[in-house]
Amino acid sequence: MFKNEYMKNIIILGSGRSGTSLVASLFAESGYFMGNELYKGRDANPLGFFESWDINGINEDILSKQFPSKKKWWSNNQIFQIGQRWLISPSNEISYQVNDKIINGINKMINQEPFCFKDPRFSFTLPIWKNQLPNNTIYVVVFRHPYNTATSIVKECNSGVAYLKDFKITTDKALKIWLSNYKHILKMYNLDSKNWLFLNYEDLINNSEEILIKLECYTKTKLSRKTIKKELYRNTKKMSLRNEYKIIYKTLIKLSL
Repeated sequence: MFKNEYMKNIIILGSGRSGTSLVASLFAESGYFMGNELYKGRDANPLGFFESWDINGINEDILSKQFPSKKKWWSNNQIFQIGQRWLISPSNEISYQVNDKIINGINKMINQEPFCFKDPRFSFTLPIWKNQLPNNTIYVVVFRHPYNTATSIVKECNSGVAYLKDFKITTDKALKIWLSNYKHILKMYNLDSKNWLFLNYEDLINNSEEILIKLECYTKTKLSRKTIKKELYRNTKKMSLRNEYKIIYKTLIKLSL
């Protein structure tokens, strides 16, 4: 059993609907601070999302300059509601909103070590957090096949959940969300590759014990096995990928545990 003083702090990032909730669940019983009042589970994630308003709210604020806080706002010719910036797909540099409120909020969260924070928005906001994070922080990138992710995003946006009811996302737009997430992640990784782990969701489902042992060694944490339930794994037919997607996906696979 690892002791708290050796446990690494953890940031879990990757596109929404890529298995980040499952990976976060592995750390939930290990003594990590994951934020206050975690979102409860529902059909999309029956075991829970392992996200909190604290973390999501800070990341929303960071992105608010480029994606203004209006009743509705536009991204890639699509209307989005406030608070759903995990569905953005910026192709260019991001104009961050950084002020004392954001920095103080980050410091308040990271002072509660060991911490494990999960939010798809970290794909875009991590550069701001990274300036404040302790050196013993591990960045765990979770990914799955682009079409599985895209299909799940579309299903989630069509699920009838109140805060997503006005979203009309096609598979093509969902694929662009996937691509934007991992292009930004790989750019950050290429700038500084220290303390990064890449985890293929499908490998975790199919070879769970082997992957879990490796993950435990890297994070210095004893992980739960309770939440890996193959019956909850939702798979779809994998369609052929356009070249740009194929290159990114193959790169992620090469980097994975």
